[in-house]
Amino acid sequence: RYKPRNLLLTSLGPGPHEETCDEFQRTMAATVTELLMLYDDGILAKTPKFP
Repeated sequence: RYKPRNLLLTSLGPGPHEETCDEFQRTMAATVTELLMLYDDGILAKTPKFP
């Protein structure tokens, strides 16, 4: 379940200090928006069997 091959790194926070709650919310809002678009619209991937 939590194997590295099943994880997806979506973003990296800036350093050298820990982000504030507001900074983290802005970062996560952009990531969540993109993931929602992917979930709603999906993607088309061509394969040799289904070009």
